[in-house]
Amino acid sequence: MMISIRTGAGILLGLAVATAAVRSDAKSGPAIEFPGEALVGWAVRDAAAGGDALLESRQGEMNFTPGSTQKLFTTWIALQTLGGDQTFATELCRTGSLADGRLTGDLIIRGGGDPSFGGSQAGPEHSAEAVFAQWWQALRKSGIRQVDGCVIGDGTFLAEDGPHPAGLWEDAGNYYAGTVSGLSFNDNLYTLTFDGANAPDKPVALQSASPIHTGIARFDNRLRTGPADGHDSAFILGGFPSPVRGLRGNFPAGRMPFSIKGSLPNPPWTCARELRAYLAAKGMAFSAPDDARCGDSSAFPNHAAVPGAAPLPGARHESPPLRELLRIINQKSDNNYAAQALALLGKGTGRGGDWRGGLAAVQAYLDAHGFDRKRIHLKDGNGLSRYNWIAPSQTVKLLALAFGQKDFPVFRATLLGAPGAVAKLEKYGLPEGRLYAKTGTLEGVNALAGYLKADSGRWLAFAIAANNFEAKNGEAAKYFAPLLRKWAGKY
Repeated sequence: MMISIRTGAGILLGLAVATAAVRSDAKSGPAIEFPGEALVGWAVRDAAAGGDALLESRQGEMNFTPGSTQKLFTTWIALQTLGGDQTFATELCRTGSLADGRLTGDLIIRGGGDPSFGGSQAGPEHSAEAVFAQWWQALRKSGIRQVDGCVIGDGTFLAEDGPHPAGLWEDAGNYYAGTVSGLSFNDNLYTLTFDGANAPDKPVALQSASPIHTGIARFDNRLRTGPADGHDSAFILGGFPSPVRGLRGNFPAGRMPFSIKGSLPNPPWTCARELRAYLAAKGMAFSAPDDARCGDSSAFPNHAAVPGAAPLPGARHESPPLRELLRIINQKSDNNYAAQALALLGKGTGRGGDWRGGLAAVQAYLDAHGFDRKRIHLKDGNGLSRYNWIAPSQTVKLLALAFGQKDFPVFRATLLGAPGAVAKLEKYGLPEGRLYAKTGTLEGVNALAGYLKADSGRWLAFAIAANNFEAKNGEAAKYFAPLLRKWAGKY
């Protein structure tokens, strides 16, 4: 198509090639300018129309790094395959014999793949404090007052691999790249709190970790204060199986204390240690030491599955239904939940409870529905890997496919713009109820995909991808909003 670019001398040239600076003609609306270094593409189609015809496309068949818009594929296919009412149970079990209040055996926390277990995102009833309190009451009713054994975290429901092999090393230690486990805990993260000086270039002291039992032997802390008007560049470097995490970067002087979040290396191990500490504080006696027999924080699994463990009455915790977990994935763009959902998809289809099995299930779905596999290359379920690529035409194909299904209202409710969503989309300049979307952001990557209701009443499926330029803190909206408003008026 004929487009216009602005040269460094300010001259506009008409070229029949793809460029980054795009100007609309007078009939289609105001100029739309992307930075000259950006690689930009989009596709728009009628969401209700059959076939694969596009209303508009710019580099729509080119492969782009999608960022978190990839989560649309994970969540829709998980919803279709597993069902929105599916839940995942975590049980407290026991082994051995019970006499006179003394359990000669172990307590086993048997995970069922629930990403929300012991975390903060799905509501207070799923927090560690709430679940542990319920389990304490179940133990009392069972008559257990002393345990002559271990508390063991069993995460073997899903295959545990540690950090995804196709992820970036700099991401592995940070909370947003959490590990997959059959027994998630505390959103699979820990929080470090620091304090420091009011002057730049001074050491920053590590004050505390929460939860206490991180499974990390040592933090190599080299954090320092930066300029008071600077920005936060503090991060955690390292990943499983290393027992050490490096703390690097700067944090603005005078803005103390502050916290950063890291990825728990072994969530089942942490969960077991935290439950034991909770029960001990309540008065439960433990006669055996909490040693390597009870689990190894530097091994996957941290403990082998324990056969024959009997569930304790009243100590079964159900996750929210899958539709609610998918809402958290898409609205909060939670990478850990998305990675868990991919592994659960693999487990639920009999292909293996890890990212490999999950991707096999995703690929089988895409093949069955006529997607172009040359234009979709997936390495994970959350969009963190730089080895992911998706053409905008394939994202809008997925969105249009979902639009016609009975589960579409459930899927749409997972997106930003839905009633009760965690954030609004007013920055795109459209009335409420006209835009439902998923954002995607990595360093140098911004993307937006979803549904747009045109002025005509027609629903459009759209996908925009912009690679190789920086637009932080929501700045990408100023590039995307003119496109959305143009499409709303044009179609």
